[in-house]
Amino acid sequence: MAEMMGPQTGLLSGPGQQPMPGEEPTPGGDEQLNVSPEEQAQYDQFVNNGLSLIYDEKTMPHIIKTLSAGDPVEGLASAVVLVVTRLQDSAEKAGRKIGPDVLMHGGKELLEDLANLAGKAKIHDYNDDELQGAMFRALDLFREMQMKQGKIDKSAVERDMNMLVEADKSGRLAKNNPGLAQYSEAVAKAKTAGAANG
Repeated sequence: MAEMMGPQTGLLSGPGQQPMPGEEPTPGGDEQLNVSPEEQAQYDQFVNNGLSLIYDEKTMPHIIKTLSAGDPVEGLASAVVLVVTRLQDSAEKAGRKIGPDVLMHGGKELLEDLANLAGKAKIHDYNDDELQGAMFRALDLFREMQMKQGKIDKSAVERDMNMLVEADKSGRLAKNNPGLAQYSEAVAKAKTAGAANG
């Protein structure tokens, strides 16, 4: 888990770097991928801006409230989407575009930092499966927001979903991402309970 305001380990590198959801783990775990200095600089700025936003005295109460609301996985996903969306909107207003790799990997690092914050604030201690479930949920929430704003192509999302369905049918999804199956089960149970109560 990332330390609260610790040094950055690099965009796609560093000891103990976990693979992204759906990725195969790399042998050794500390190999460095080819990343341009510009990409690394954008990543470092993105994460540092995210940490500044999270720990800003005006933003922090809203972040804590989001982390505390209801389901811990949903709260963590919502909090990281809030931060990433703010950073993306700010960059766009300044005439800059944040690359998808920076959004993905930087978002993952910010999610881990938010989970660490939730633990220190005695809101919830996340296990690896919950972190992975929160990452998938955050990707889903972010994609929905982007589609509503017309920022991503619906056909590209459908292709991604078809790839996930294929991975699920072949058993690769559950094998590589146990947190996703656990989160899906929890969501299905919550929906069933909500329908029974409503």
